[in-house]
Amino acid sequence: MMTLKNRCHLLWYNINTLIRRQFSSQLEKNQNYAIVKTLNDPSSMTISLHYGGIQQSTTRKRDEKLQRCLQRLQNSLQDKIRKTIKAEKKSIAISIDPHVINNNNPVKLRLMNSSDQQVDGNCLNIDAWISHHKLYVGQISCDIILNPAEVSALSLPRIIMTQCTIYPEIRLESCQIHQCQFTWYRSRHHHNQGKRQWIKVSDQYSYMPTSNDIDCYLKVSCKLPQQNTSEVEVISENPVMTGPSCHLLQQRFHYTETVTTNKEIRTVSYNILGESYVGSKYAKRIYRNCPDYALDINYRQQLLMRELTSYNADLICLQEVSHETFNNRLKYGLQFQGFQGLWKSRVFDNNDGLAIFYKTSKFDLISQHDLDLNASIQKDSYQEALLNLIRPYDQLVHEVLSRSNVLQVALLRRKECNDQLICLANTHLYFRPLAEIIRLIQIQAITNHLSLISKSISDLPVILCGDFNSAPSSDTYQFLTNGYCKSQSTADESYLLKDAASFEFSHNLTFDALSQTLHCTHHTTNFSGTIDYIFGKRGYFNVKNAIPLPEVTNINANHGLPTTEFPSDHLAVICDISMVHHHQ
Repeated sequence: MMTLKNRCHLLWYNINTLIRRQFSSQLEKNQNYAIVKTLNDPSSMTISLHYGGIQQSTTRKRDEKLQRCLQRLQNSLQDKIRKTIKAEKKSIAISIDPHVINNNNPVKLRLMNSSDQQVDGNCLNIDAWISHHKLYVGQISCDIILNPAEVSALSLPRIIMTQCTIYPEIRLESCQIHQCQFTWYRSRHHHNQGKRQWIKVSDQYSYMPTSNDIDCYLKVSCKLPQQNTSEVEVISENPVMTGPSCHLLQQRFHYTETVTTNKEIRTVSYNILGESYVGSKYAKRIYRNCPDYALDINYRQQLLMRELTSYNADLICLQEVSHETFNNRLKYGLQFQGFQGLWKSRVFDNNDGLAIFYKTSKFDLISQHDLDLNASIQKDSYQEALLNLIRPYDQLVHEVLSRSNVLQVALLRRKECNDQLICLANTHLYFRPLAEIIRLIQIQAITNHLSLISKSISDLPVILCGDFNSAPSSDTYQFLTNGYCKSQSTADESYLLKDAASFEFSHNLTFDALSQTLHCTHHTTNFSGTIDYIFGKRGYFNVKNAIPLPEVTNINANHGLPTTEFPSDHLAVICDISMVHHHQ
């Protein structure tokens, strides 16, 4: 049971403290050096000169001549030195060449190579500023440090709970996570409260807080892969709280506690409930029974990572994933579990998108074939018949082409199965209940695209995952599983079609619902039903195990999802599949 104190902590949204000490002890002793970065921009580079306690930075073109670059840097440095000398009336704290200070002489910059010869001024910046060259400011030499490893951002989740593994949100330059050394500590006292005593608890990249950490603050330090480098560290803003028991999910984890064999593929499809949707008036109404703190992405991400890692999946398809959630939370956490991630945004919307994660021990990425549905319907020749079908209905065309829905497609190679290729597709169809015709048009565009890929690669298995916003009795579901659908417009769709209309849709792939028809994958106060599926191209897959869902009546029958234990208003759809023998 959560204490009142812990609940109060969840209401605070404070920025994590970032304590950054990234200069090596060698550089701290020697105040004269130049940091050169060439990796952030293909056309420019940055030079940051540290000289006698002053720092002067400049951004220059990579293809600029060295002579011009040195002249600009020299002028800027000279101006800064004069201002510093003028400001220091009694004594000069900076360590500058006395000849420059005493005689007010101009600073002279020159770049010397490893043979102690001056680098030609006509040399391009990108060729001149290299690690074995030295920059001289007058008679004082400055080492050139090229693209040093650096932590550009480091933070911890605002909400940290027991039994939920946490990962530091980190952005690195010129190095990888596996090259860094991480150390975790705990303390009863906040960093602003008197004397602290930090107790070491782990030296791994991730950490799962235990009951011993409750009401303690956590600190993580990151040591970069450089000799004599100081550590970068950050302290949690809030103490660790007791996490929910999640006993219903624990029951589900029993089905996935072991990893699959090389011949099996555990596939997960999950709409994780995007953070941009929980703050609207509509969301406040349908999620009114869920506490505010449990709707916060910082709370839900802990449960989400716990859930995803417990499924021991090989392929994961997620919907309603913002760029921030993918880049700062999911990518690094799942990468540590052996996954590589791909993200596709909705059209012009970084707050919502699709994500695919594949286990790198089983799969290699060959290529991506993502699709913006509205643009494809308008421009691609293979969609011409579809566009001609709806062209007579202006309002329908307008509504279809106004949607931002997309398709994410990854062509993967199975490492242990004769390098077999698999096409994995992920989508999220239009949600409006009275718009079945729009979803049919979207899924026709999707199958047209997948058929084109299948034609280019013979005998290609296809897996299609997602939130289809369509019940098993819908035309969309029937279209996918039967390969054909004749749809008659209804009175509810009169806003799209003034007069009654009939449409015929067909495709040549034909899918089976590998996840089978589960009783309920989406559960809120105003809707409960199955709309999430994992489809597989017919004749290519055997279902070894479809992981059962928790019973809605056991979750929160009257109040819906999400809850303090379930992070989304959807439930993850999971199945273990294998290839039909003659397609292996």
